[in-house]
Amino acid sequence: MMGSFDAEPPPAAAAVTSLERLLAWKLRINGIDPLSTTVMTAGETEKFVKGVPVPFPVIAGHRQANYTICPGNAFFRILPGIRNAVAGTDLPRIYDFAVSSSTISPNGDGVLDSVKVTYTISEAADWRVELRRPGGAVVRTFSGSGSTAAVAWGGRGKNGSVVPDGSYTLAASATSASGAAPIVTATIVVDTVAPTFVSSRLRSPLFSPNGDGIADLAKVDFATSESLSGRLQVKARDGSVIRSYAWTSLNAGKHTFAWDGAGMLDGISAPAPNGSYGLTIHVKDGAGNHATVSYPMRLDRALRYPAMRPAWFSPNRDGRADTAVLTFRLFSPAAVTVRIAGDRGTVRRFTLGSLPKGTQGVSWNGRARMGTLVLDGTYRFTAIARTPSGAVSVEARVTKDTTRPVLSTPSSVSTTLGGTAKVTYAARDAYSTLAYVTATLRGPSGAIERTPSFGWVRTGQRYLWAVKLPNAGPSTITFRAQDQARNSAVPVVTIVTVK
Repeated sequence: MMGSFDAEPPPAAAAVTSLERLLAWKLRINGIDPLSTTVMTAGETEKFVKGVPVPFPVIAGHRQANYTICPGNAFFRILPGIRNAVAGTDLPRIYDFAVSSSTISPNGDGVLDSVKVTYTISEAADWRVELRRPGGAVVRTFSGSGSTAAVAWGGRGKNGSVVPDGSYTLAASATSASGAAPIVTATIVVDTVAPTFVSSRLRSPLFSPNGDGIADLAKVDFATSESLSGRLQVKARDGSVIRSYAWTSLNAGKHTFAWDGAGMLDGISAPAPNGSYGLTIHVKDGAGNHATVSYPMRLDRALRYPAMRPAWFSPNRDGRADTAVLTFRLFSPAAVTVRIAGDRGTVRRFTLGSLPKGTQGVSWNGRARMGTLVLDGTYRFTAIARTPSGAVSVEARVTKDTTRPVLSTPSSVSTTLGGTAKVTYAARDAYSTLAYVTATLRGPSGAIERTPSFGWVRTGQRYLWAVKLPNAGPSTITFRAQDQARNSAVPVVTIVTVK
């Protein structure tokens, strides 16, 4: 409505009547009472702080939301009359229609067993609520009189038995001496079928949340065929819940829940003691139907921080990296056994007996129980500690490598005086991923001119050294390499001729 209505209101017969009809139509299709108030969240306005909830009449003037004279003093004074006129248009009408849930599961478990329906009528009327099957057949009817209606449907038909699962239409109506209100509908889904797990598994029955990066979390993997809500609960041996995670929405598919080994005491997170626990995954659908899967597991922090030094060793009695040492830390006394295994099974076992808490270790010279050297390759060191709560283990890997790396370079390279000689080199090694490469450059006189270090390079990859030689004649470059187990390659020589 355009115009300035500070001194005079708009023409009642034309503009105001059109406004009232527009407001009546808009509020009717949304089921809103024109005489009611609502709460809105303040946005960009000078009158209210952004984000603050503010009550407003359903039909309000601009000045009620901001510092302005809009819609004018004369227009603002007739707003109460406009509200009353809108409220008296096309009676009766249904307002504030609400259903407590769109899904129910009338199975007697106390969760979403029924749906509550409420609405207000613009005047006293005979009201009626019907539940209809998809084909239109009525399965249940509720009725009453007054200006308000309230119904609770427990998913039962006229004969008192629970209706079959499926979608039902809830239709609310009201009839007075003024006529019939437009029917308001909602869809109610009856679902009494519990959700199922497509699959589920506990990754390990033992975990050690001790910060060493190995089995620090107890993880359960599972999959569902429908969208659900899920949560993880951890229970002690006496059945008490020591940790419960909040429900979270899950899409159909694969998921993982994890426990970090902490319990909650008076709202404060604290490490749970070593011992046996139960991990339970709860899932529920929109109707509140539940399914659970549980796994027993054990928490033990007694053994942690495994370290292998060096990670590559060469037991060839040259005094360099001849032994490998596994160290670990015990946080309580325990009987410890160490097992060394390769691709073909266990090659050595050490029974260390009862050890006190603290850092412990065991060394290996690369030999099997009978004293023979094992084959080159990667081996697993597993330390197993037996504690009052059971056995717990940590693992580290070591590579036995007594094989020399092999260097390859061109036997000769030539260039012109002032030019750049391009020399390639590569180190190959079956067990080391890196090799440390150096070189010695001797000029035509035999004097050492450069000793570059190329550092650790990847084995099996070719590299380029571009070098300028100041003197004419033949120079020699001697390349050397050492693998991660400190085995040395046979030096190779490249002759560089400067013409």
